Amino acid sequence: MANARKRVGDRVADRVVLEGYQAGDIDEIIDLLEFYDTEEKTPGALQDKLEALAHDVSLFVKEIIEYGYDDNGNLCMYWRMKKPVD
Repeated sequence: MANARKRVGDRVADRVVLEGYQAGDIDEIIDLLEFYDTEEKTPGALQDKLEALAHDVSLFVKEIIEYGYDDNGNLCMYWRMKKPVD
């Protein structure tokens, strides 16, 4: 997160990519499914696993961490720098 903060500098950003995966590369998705040991080998199961992981990491670092897709369709782990408005 320190490196992400340096990359952003003084700019205001809603969220910053901490890590990304090429979602169009089937080998990367298979690696993710195996790495996160999902019982069901589907994109939905992977998304559920990543959301649970993001929640746990958020609690640990006291920041909002989330997964989503960037404009190129890559699956990314984001650090949400601005608190969402309720």
